[in-house]
Amino acid sequence: SAELARTFQGSNPNHIYSFSTALYSDGDGDGQDDNGDAWVRETEKMIPGKGYAILAPETIPSDNRQKVIFRGAPNNGLLDIPISLQGTQNSDNDWNLIGNPYPCSLDAEALISDPENEGLLSGTIYFWTHNTPLRFDEDTGQNEYSSSDYAIYTVGMGGVQAGSGGPVPDGNISSGQSFFIEALRQGTLRFTNQMRRVGIPSYFYKPSRTKKSEPDKKIWLNLSSREGAFSQILVGFKEGATPGFDPYFDGPRLSANAHVELYSRLGSRKLAIRGEPPLEGNETIPLGIEVKSDGIDSLEIGIDHLSESLQENGIYLYDRRKDLLHDLRQGAYVFSVPEPGVQEDRFSLQFFDQYDHELSSDEEQQTQDPESPDRIIWSLQNNALEVRMRSYTEILDLKLYDMLGRTLVSIQPGEKSVHVPDLNMAYNAVYFLQVATKKSGMLTTRILHL
Repeated sequence: SAELARTFQGSNPNHIYSFSTALYSDGDGDGQDDNGDAWVRETEKMIPGKGYAILAPETIPSDNRQKVIFRGAPNNGLLDIPISLQGTQNSDNDWNLIGNPYPCSLDAEALISDPENEGLLSGTIYFWTHNTPLRFDEDTGQNEYSSSDYAIYTVGMGGVQAGSGGPVPDGNISSGQSFFIEALRQGTLRFTNQMRRVGIPSYFYKPSRTKKSEPDKKIWLNLSSREGAFSQILVGFKEGATPGFDPYFDGPRLSANAHVELYSRLGSRKLAIRGEPPLEGNETIPLGIEVKSDGIDSLEIGIDHLSESLQENGIYLYDRRKDLLHDLRQGAYVFSVPEPGVQEDRFSLQFFDQYDHELSSDEEQQTQDPESPDRIIWSLQNNALEVRMRSYTEILDLKLYDMLGRTLVSIQPGEKSVHVPDLNMAYNAVYFLQVATKKSGMLTTRILHL
């Protein structure tokens, strides 16, 4: 074990800290320690596996990094560190600061799911990225770091960027890298050589591409503004995940972003990473946003990227306030925010089992099987719907549904051509048209009102 002050000679010895789980308190839920005493000064030797926060020298190199040399035999084999709860019972503030003790990368999933460690830690890891320089806060009169600099990773689902941007964590913890994680119970965390990943670059918090992507369906959404506010969320569908909260698949959002937050609420938790069971058919995921700072007049929600296995699914953002369904594949959805506040019931992310790349209301487009002996022919102009069958068969029953399954039209015309006026259909919204005939039975098609 190296002496802290001796190893970090260029740093001010008064700015070498460890984190106290017992002293941390966040009663107002802002992601900050209420009393400011959870960071404890350290002067002794480093303990392998324990995390530390150390201020870089005032004279920092041009790349904003401090070079530190460790001399002596590197850590190897079994290593144990205690894991603490804030009190006698598990709470949402049982944070522990842990560090990778080995001279190579550490696999987060192997660490958390090891039989010796199972049930000890949550599956969500918070990495401090330090993307934002230290700045002086006029309100507090102190130099402060940005609270938006935490990237998040869950071992069961994946990772999201920090609010200040940067790469997405992939579960490989670099040598010497510290991270925050919540304890589920008090106990001892064991490190073993089987958790090590040799050959992965040992730079701080840089994603590796050594792991093969899995066929899970995942989408990364960004909430952003022209002023630079940013928040990212991951929604994924994977075997093993459940509709309820699962600490290995669901990652809570730290309420630390100073400007905006995008999340999905599940019970009392705001999730930055949400894991759901495998996608079967249509699915709706609630989204929430919070605007915390003034000066943001508009925001947009758009796809950052998605897994290849999700390419054939329809992906839409529903704005309940405007009763509008937006195809996110066609671009980001832009909306106004007149003032700071929380909007939890306005948006939802909606998935469909198929995505029709050609669907348009400007032409007569069909989604039925082209080999079918009959098809629905429709056109939509000036909020009036014209419907007939290709075979000019008499239409016995016609129903029109919106995305929420509400019936907008239900008639039994008994005619070969049907005219439905004054529909007031929302633009950029998807509807479902269902027609029954004596010859072909029940047929269904989709209408996208552009």
